[in-house]
Amino acid sequence: MSSSKKSKLKQPEEALTTEETPIEVKVSPWPRRRRIVCHFFLCNAKSFGIGVLITFLSCLVYASIVYGSLVNRDIFRRSKNTIPGYHHPLQYNITLRFAANYHDAHNLSFSGQTQLLFEPTVLTPNFVMNIGPNVKINQVYFQGVPDGTFLRATKTGQDKKAQTISYVISFLFEPGRRYLAVIDYTGQLYPPANQRETPRLVLFKQNNKQSYAIVHINPSDYTEGLRFVTPSLDYDSFRARFALNIERHTGYSAISNMPIEQSIYQ
Repeated sequence: MSSSKKSKLKQPEEALTTEETPIEVKVSPWPRRRRIVCHFFLCNAKSFGIGVLITFLSCLVYASIVYGSLVNRDIFRRSKNTIPGYHHPLQYNITLRFAANYHDAHNLSFSGQTQLLFEPTVLTPNFVMNIGPNVKINQVYFQGVPDGTFLRATKTGQDKKAQTISYVISFLFEPGRRYLAVIDYTGQLYPPANQRETPRLVLFKQNNKQSYAIVHINPSDYTEGLRFVTPSLDYDSFRARFALNIERHTGYSAISNMPIEQSIYQ
């Protein structure tokens, strides 16, 4: 009787085959890394808050400037007799009228109209100019150039100490455009004996004839100047051309230190 024996053979090691399986490794985050991320987020929040605060303060300052301009608070004024540089004068066309007895001590007065061509330097509804204590404005209005658009002006205030007067229109003066200010006014002359005021009516003789002259100067202290003859932008940095017309009685003559263009008799 034969018997069978099952034997299990041992295979060589080089014949063994193994299947490689991926190993999943879990790494917990470092506590220090977590703190760095947290610090980075807090830094961004702080920067955002500072940015919001700066923006709010900038808007507040801008609103204050605009509001101050609209309510005629001259925040750009550098001294008591200067005006904000809202407008740059280009040309003055000044007409002065004198009565037959203007040299009378009881009638030292004149009337006039000034057409001032100017360009705005900022976007603003305001128009501020100098005016002497001897001048009174009767009417002011503006026109667009060259379209002739009529712009009505409303007086908003006058500072007699600073010698300024302010107007506002219902629209905005736009930089790059030109406008014409038409100003009707009356003025008072000071007698020759008053050497401290201007414009003075000065008495002198020429060819044995008694003559009168209106004298005004413009020193750096602004106690005398163009503002005493006509409302104006009376400031050193404002340069402009001038055309002066004199309406007088035929019994008088007009003398100027510049050539006379023409004389019209009526």
